[in-house]
Formats: sequence, structure tokens, C-alpha cells
Amino acid sequence: MPPVQQDERHAGAGLDVVQAPIRQRELAMLGPQRNGWVLRGHAAVAQSKWWATRDNALEVLRETEGRILRVAADLGDAAYHVHYDKYAADPEALRGLHDWLGEPFDLDRVRSVMEVRHSF
Repeated sequence: MPPVQQDERHAGAGLDVVQAPIRQRELAMLGPQRNGWVLRGHAAVAQSKWWATRDNALEVLRETEGRILRVAADLGDAAYHVHYDKYAADPEALRGLHDWLGEPFDLDRVRSVMEVRHSF
């Protein structure tokens, strides 16, 4: 795959963030697979880690999410996205993801996992 040229707005955003939707589309051409994404509110992300130091964080986040959602729409049932803010407020919001994966949904188990503080 030829490299994606990043413009100034995406410098430092990480190639994976910028190229992910493009790579997902290419992978989808290889055959059946599933593509999942977790999205989060732009304002919260823009205030976290290195995003907080970027003047154009909101613009880059909006553009990147737009790309992801366009690829998801192109992939149809082979794609699924969940929104962090929704499942953080109500773990029941993950039921659809489990259904999509063909996995049983155990709300108590999901809640127990979500009670563990994770920080990366």
C-alpha cells in the first residue's frame, strides 16, 4: 500500500489514526471480516494526553471520525461502531456489539470489567 501523505493538520496524529479507514477498506477487499471501532466525544479526547497540546485537535478528530463513519457505511454489516460515552454511561449499550459478534451478552460480567479502572 502506498503511504498516505499527511498534511500539517495531521502531523503527529499518528499514521494509524489517519490511515486506519483506508486500511480497513483495503482489508475488506480481501474477503469476509469484521471491522469495529470505538468512538468518543471530541471534546473529551481533545483534552486528553497529547491531544490537549494540539491547536487543531477538534478539527483532526472530526475529520478522522468522518472517515471512519464513511468506511463503516461502505462496509455495511461488516462494520460496527460503539460510542464510548454511551456504553460508559450504560453498559447495556454494548449488547448490540455482542449480538454483532455472535457472542452472549452478560451484563453483570460487562459491568464487573468496566468497574476496573484502566489507564493506558
